[in-house]
Amino acid sequence: MHRCTTYSWSLIQLTSEQENNTPALLALMSLKPPEAYCGVSKDPSRPAKCIDFKIRTPVPVNTLNQRAARSKMHARILEILMRNLSRREFSMGLAGGMAGLRLTGSGEKLKPSIVGGIEIGVQSYTFRKFSLEKMIEAMRSAGISYVELWDGHLNPMKATEADFKETRRRFDDAGITVGAYCVNFPVTANDEYLDRGFNGALLLGAKVMTSSVRKPLVPRLDEWCGKYKMKLGLHNHWFGEKWYRGDRTQEFETPQDFADALKGASPYLSINLDIGHFYAAGFDPVSYFREHHSRIVSLHLKDRDRDAEHTHKRFGQGATPIVEILREAKKVKFPYAANIEYEMEPDDPSGAVLECFQYLKRKLG
Repeated sequence: MHRCTTYSWSLIQLTSEQENNTPALLALMSLKPPEAYCGVSKDPSRPAKCIDFKIRTPVPVNTLNQRAARSKMHARILEILMRNLSRREFSMGLAGGMAGLRLTGSGEKLKPSIVGGIEIGVQSYTFRKFSLEKMIEAMRSAGISYVELWDGHLNPMKATEADFKETRRRFDDAGITVGAYCVNFPVTANDEYLDRGFNGALLLGAKVMTSSVRKPLVPRLDEWCGKYKMKLGLHNHWFGEKWYRGDRTQEFETPQDFADALKGASPYLSINLDIGHFYAAGFDPVSYFREHHSRIVSLHLKDRDRDAEHTHKRFGQGATPIVEILREAKKVKFPYAANIEYEMEPDDPSGAVLECFQYLKRKLG
């Protein structure tokens, strides 16, 4: 019997010469089952062009033979790279991306993705065009072990109790913790909708819930939080986007919006602070977190820039103080996950998520 082991590696900061140096890629792609299958993708949108490749190869189930098989394939990959890249090119890849060469067998669980004392996860809206299985594979390849599960991947009004239990099993088998369940309840949500959402969070083993809702629903949400003894973080957006045509007074966007909602509410009603949207709306997420961290149960990490549209960027390329807020989170021993929510490249954000995670490790590790 054999299982598949996945190797993922990104060759970053490519020069134009490296980009055109295809022998290494062709050699890797020539690997065929039963030795391996290699997929190569290039993302032309990156300022520093990147070539990502993933290799899946069968390894024996027998534990004693697995390590030898993986080591052999690891050596084979390095041999191909060294033979087909110049010493300078290989050294650049080693410095920039070799740490991303992951040997994660499908039977192995991920290690906790804790960086600088903070749980780093991903909001599954990032993978909104992926199936659950494809998302889990992408998370395994990136090494991210926490997820805030969006209801687009598991709709409480369509999913059965068995569906929730099976979803939890799939995440558990991969070593992924469902830290939060995000259900964006409509303002017209009836009792059944609320019950199914909150009960679903319990079935998933989530510590908290998050939700993008309108203000009229908040009193009922607070009631259900008390009923299920579950904290729920209200999610903020920036509603200066060109697509928005609603009533901003009914939304959560400003510090005052949070203050009004939490005034007189139970301790279960909380905040899901999206630092990118908060910054785009003209507020300082660092000072807000410093003052209100005890009421925050989830952070959404995105990098928005200072231009008029507050353009979404890859981590480190925009103006949102991501590193600063995570340093504050470390100081207060923030007990919840900070989740990457990457809204660009919806067809396949895998490479971007890996790059975002590596950025956080470089800055905070």
